[in-house]
Amino acid sequence: HNQYTAYTLIMLVNASGYRAVYNPLPSFDLLLLRYHALCISDKDSSKTFSHTRVVVCPTVLKSQLLHYQRHTKTLANLISHLYPAQSTQLYAQTCDHQLIDLPHKNDRIEWFLTAKNSHANDGLFFLFIQDKDDPTFFRTKNSGPSYLSEYINLPLNFGRHYVRRYLQLSNVHQELVKFQLGHWVNGETPLEKCSSLSHKVAIEQLLPVLDEMLEELSWEAIPSLITRKRG
Repeated sequence: HNQYTAYTLIMLVNASGYRAVYNPLPSFDLLLLRYHALCISDKDSSKTFSHTRVVVCPTVLKSQLLHYQRHTKTLANLISHLYPAQSTQLYAQTCDHQLIDLPHKNDRIEWFLTAKNSHANDGLFFLFIQDKDDPTFFRTKNSGPSYLSEYINLPLNFGRHYVRRYLQLSNVHQELVKFQLGHWVNGETPLEKCSSLSHKVAIEQLLPVLDEMLEELSWEAIPSLITRKRG
């Protein structure tokens, strides 16, 4: 599970330009499949959404996240006896309509504010860590930047730098680079009410370039061992 989680999370960082934060993608509700898009929050203050943004979700990342969703649903079943709290959390956060099920707008906002970039919430990408006092017991831990660094010998923000450089070398318009990375100042926010930027057009232009980037890096969508059909 730990290796599969690290693989998926590193792909997420490399493909989307996500900053190295705790509890990225706190719910699969934020995976906007039919738009090839992802809603991410990685630089917001505790009470605002100033850098929450919709970005392109490349094809291979989309497939990998769907594999990971099936993995976490299966894992929730397997650990329901030993780790009931984590199992219940996974059931909720792997749901495609978790936020829709909440009755009021304020409930959705409050949930998101407590979950995004949270150190306390183990999230979808938690790891099993061996307990120092009892080696037979494994506790779960949010796979924050410090733990993820054990799986990759690169600066944790490598994905953002790579995406930016690749898009620039591909002669992508600078406004689209900022769109993907969340580099803007007041008045440039794509999701503002008066913004004239079309997310549909931006995604259509960026998607083939990012798909090519991930193909060059040999990323593949790999199903989990616990979900593969066995002969």
